Amino acid sequence: MGNPLIFACVLLVVGVLFPLSDSRAMAQTNGQVEVKTDRGIISVELKETSLIEKPDHKLTLSLETLFNSESPGNESYVADFFSYSKSAVPFGDLTIHCLVDGKLLSLKKAQRPEDRDRARPRASDEFYTLIDLQDLEKMASGTKVEMRIGSVEWTIPDQSLLAIREFVNTAKRHKESLKKAK
Repeated sequence: MGNPLIFACVLLVVGVLFPLSDSRAMAQTNGQVEVKTDRGIISVELKETSLIEKPDHKLTLSLETLFNSESPGNESYVADFFSYSKSAVPFGDLTIHCLVDGKLLSLKKAQRPEDRDRARPRASDEFYTLIDLQDLEKMASGTKVEMRIGSVEWTIPDQSLLAIREFVNTAKRHKESLKKAK
């Protein structure tokens, strides 16, 4: 019949490698983009990527969208900005100005969350805006993307542009797969 000790070891290894779970959640990470799936909801998230990296000020961007297999086409894309500084940074009225290869790209005005994420005590400021996939595609396809919020100006670094491209391509793939599934 075989050695029971070997059989028990095989069961143990299979249990560790393939745990049984009621949750159908899955996560997949590719570079800075993470995809999570749970009960028909697909979350695509770009982890924080640096926009400004100075000794006295750091500004980062993260992007996120949710796809629902029950209602494809109703997704929103959220851009979160986190500012880390030792002193106040003048972001003005949070109007976002953006140039992609010298052409104006109109984006929605940012706003501060009503209840800031207290798990981020190091962030001195936080704001977000909703952004269309088409606008993200324009930014991702640009070679030089310049932005300004208040008096704070920056050019998105190449590494961050690559991360935004990865996010856009991943989001488009999931959007298309949901369209085909319907």
